[in-house]
Parts: sequence; C-alpha cells; structure tokens
Amino acid sequence: MRRHITALLFALTTTTVAACGGGKASLADIEKLKTEACACKDKACADKLEKKADGMLTDETIRSHGEKGMELAFGIAMCLAQAQGE
Repeated sequence: MRRHITALLFALTTTTVAACGGGKASLADIEKLKTEACACKDKACADKLEKKADGMLTDETIRSHGEKGMELAFGIAMCLAQAQGE
C-alpha cells in the first residue's frame, strides 16, 4: 500500500496533465471506487478494494482525467490507508 500511495503522490506532483478522456476507467467509475473505498472500515475491505484500484487506476488512466483524476486517486489511497490502519 505504501508503494501505491507513493506512486499516487508522485502523480499528484507532476506538472504534465493530459486532457480528459482516453482512460480505461471513466471519472464516474473512479468516483464510485472512491465512495466504496471511503466506506471501508476494516483491513479486509480495504485490501479487496486496493486490488480493484490497482487494476483500474493506472498512471495513464489517472493522468487522462487531469487534476480531477489525480484528486480522486489520492482520495482513494487515503481512505484505503485509513481503513488498513496505516
């Protein structure tokens, strides 16, 4: 999880942001994942959603949605870390 958070933080600090569109997951998909991640209250739930997030949130997908994609990905990482007790 720490590696995942580090990668997301790096993505947030990059200055190159691609235009919206073209990612595998839509913003609606990522928003739904964030809602699910923030609803997790235990490590088992967070671990399950972390695997889902790892498959959905590639660097390309996050960047393709610009700042909003990065914001959502960061929110997901923070919610999962909290549920995992990190």
